[in-house]
Amino acid sequence: MERIRILSERAYRFLEVTKYLMNKEYYDLAIFNMEQFCQLILKSKLLKKVGIYPRAHSLSTLINVLNEAVGGELAWMFQ
Repeated sequence: MERIRILSERAYRFLEVTKYLMNKEYYDLAIFNMEQFCQLILKSKLLKKVGIYPRAHSLSTLINVLNEAVGGELAWMFQ
């Protein structure tokens, strides 16, 4: 549970930085931080659901692994 909390807190820090960067119109850096947010949130959800997450940085890989972990319930998001 502690690792899930840490990942989630770190993710939301990236989201805060993203908002700041968007206000400054530093869009390239904002997108990078948003991707970090997404990776960490997906990893925290995987850790909560299955107890592990892959050492991957690809959002599509993380989404696919999470989708498998929840029995394909995320498929509607990609139609």
